[in-house]
Amino acid sequence: MDALVLLWPTLPRFFAGFISMYFLGYFVFFRNWEPRQRKDASSCLMSLAHGSPAVLMAIRALLHSQTVGSFASPNSALENTVLEFSTAYFLADLLHYMVFFPDETLFILHHIATLYVFVTCRYMIHFGAQGLALLLVLAEVTSACQNVRSIAGNRKADVPAAARLHDLLAAPFYALYSLVRGILGPICLFKMGVFYLNGGAAGLIPAWAWISWMVVIGSAILAAISSELAFAIVGLTCSMMPCNLRVCNYTDSTPMVLELSKSADSFSLCQCSWVYANALPLPLPFNQGNHLHQRAHS
Repeated sequence: MDALVLLWPTLPRFFAGFISMYFLGYFVFFRNWEPRQRKDASSCLMSLAHGSPAVLMAIRALLHSQTVGSFASPNSALENTVLEFSTAYFLADLLHYMVFFPDETLFILHHIATLYVFVTCRYMIHFGAQGLALLLVLAEVTSACQNVRSIAGNRKADVPAAARLHDLLAAPFYALYSLVRGILGPICLFKMGVFYLNGGAAGLIPAWAWISWMVVIGSAILAAISSELAFAIVGLTCSMMPCNLRVCNYTDSTPMVLELSKSADSFSLCQCSWVYANALPLPLPFNQGNHLHQRAHS
């Protein structure tokens, strides 16, 4: 009964807010876009409404925590609100994928796994939200840059300003993403693992819960690191190939090559522009912006 009382006041309102944001993008902001771009941009807009606010909410909850550094402390009211806020977003975005893109299996599984962690922590275990809030900050701190770049990428072929914005945000996004997903995230997960293995959550968080959380979170971080490595390897491999072997096709008289794109959750094929200087090719990876895998979720 207590869970139901806590569930209904905020979760449905958050969910309704995210759905409203999606409809605002779909029927107002992007109504004249191509169908797939329209859906993708609306989802990105919804992600924008979640990412930065979630970071601020999580930081506020961490700053007000009475048990800083404990991964097994009781969930505070602020931490529960953060979990409900993110749960509502992932439910709304999951609905988007299941309705419009049911074949996007990796994204659907990612959202279901994330919801499992949030829901069990919030409504079943009632402990351990502090660690999840910290990981949420790391996961969503790149959200604003990434989603703005994704939305701009959808129009880069038609709007020069969108192309410039898309390219301008590439370096800061990749740098920040690499830092938080490739370094800070694994450090945080390692500390959580040491804490749990040393019995820090004994009697508070059941073993099945924290083990499953670690598996889900670890898999997400591993996928992010793998995408980073694949992106670097492909770029390095292509940089050592003869110029005439790189060009796979042409778009608007610009040499293009198919390459694995960097995504937080999965790999996808995208086109990469190449700039030629002093007879030596210099790869500059830019997502085309017309594929759902361009947008990554925590």
